[in-house]
Amino acid sequence: MPTLVLSRHLLWVLTGLFLLQFVARHLHQLFISPLRHLSGPKDHHFLLGQTVNQLRSGSPNEPYLSWMRKWPKADLIRYFNVGNSDAVLSPFLKRLVAGIVGMGLVFAEGNEHKKQRRLSGLFSSGHLKALLPVFQDKVHHLSRLLGQIIETEDGVHYHKVFEPAGVGQFLTAINGIFPIRWLPVEASRRFIQANKAIPNQLTDIIHDRIPSVKARKVAGMDAKSGKAGDLLTYLVAENYFAGNGDSDRWSEEDILNQTLSFLAAGHETTAGACVWATQLLIEHPDKPADSGTSLPYLNNFVREVLRLQCPAINIAREAAEDVRIQGTLLRKGTTVVMQQAIVQRNPTIWGPDCDEFNPNRWDHLEGDAPDSWALMTFSQGLRVSISKAMFMLEFKVILIELVSKFDFEAVSPVKMNEIKLINPSALLRPEGGLRVRVNNVAD
Repeated sequence: MPTLVLSRHLLWVLTGLFLLQFVARHLHQLFISPLRHLSGPKDHHFLLGQTVNQLRSGSPNEPYLSWMRKWPKADLIRYFNVGNSDAVLSPFLKRLVAGIVGMGLVFAEGNEHKKQRRLSGLFSSGHLKALLPVFQDKVHHLSRLLGQIIETEDGVHYHKVFEPAGVGQFLTAINGIFPIRWLPVEASRRFIQANKAIPNQLTDIIHDRIPSVKARKVAGMDAKSGKAGDLLTYLVAENYFAGNGDSDRWSEEDILNQTLSFLAAGHETTAGACVWATQLLIEHPDKPADSGTSLPYLNNFVREVLRLQCPAINIAREAAEDVRIQGTLLRKGTTVVMQQAIVQRNPTIWGPDCDEFNPNRWDHLEGDAPDSWALMTFSQGLRVSISKAMFMLEFKVILIELVSKFDFEAVSPVKMNEIKLINPSALLRPEGGLRVRVNNVAD
């Protein structure tokens, strides 16, 4: 009996402490928080913040786009996360990031960022030029496979071409904002399986590469000759040819983490961009006859796809210390969300037709649109993706091959804004894929 009474008292004490903390947080947010003057939604859940509204919205870009349209000139928009913790959304990334840089990169990841920057040589123009035949060979292989499918079947589930099941499941959840992967549902079980399989497979490949790289070093070859064209061999070679002792060397875990990072950042970006490019080619068949090979139009088309249907959803950072941005104090621990869509579909930047697909807009950009910060697909500034040039080259090679060899037709005609999206998701992806009929281009 005393044990039972003690348990009840403990339960009441814990409940009271929780309620006290909840009330104190709520009062602080209302009357003390330095963010209390910011514009933002008021319809948050008392415990889950805006998470409920996001799940109900049907799009990973909502309700953020709606907030941007409601407060188009706000530097920061305040909202609440799970547990009603403070978060801010910035429609004007240049102002926000410039302020952060001025305060000493308090949102950077320190040594991890420096390690990744050591890979910049892999994405240099000279190295990418050497990789072009590799890209072309792989795209020709894809083209041949599509041609074979066309000859034997009545159509192609186009999204599946760019989404191997195991990799896709792993990448979808790896950068997710919501902890849904731990729920006891089938999708979570598939994620856990993929989360084990992909690193294990990459570890085996790393073990296979290490002996050949070591052999090059023993043979007296220089660093350059020891770095092959693919990313993984380059990573291993960077380690074994490091010139400043053990401090510059990466562990096997470092190499694995860097490989996973590029896999997550690169694979789905390219796959998603190809899917949305296909949809836009179907919706806009009145493209120039030479659009597949005309370099100016190709450049415009690629940038407009990435502007309107950015494959990545957001860039989230947490303040490592107190920082003042645009006159607003962000306390340590405040989440700052940089949603690409609210920049790239912002009418104050891109004009009243910002939600329309118009590749020709890139021939006469006005106002803030020419600013590099107006296109945030790869981030900007010191945090810009070092693989941006590689992605653009890869994407263009794929488009040239597919547009010159195939015609695309919707199985069930649907407009872009009518496509049901996977939500929540760290990536912009159509639910159930994109069903497209593919035919050979008539001679």
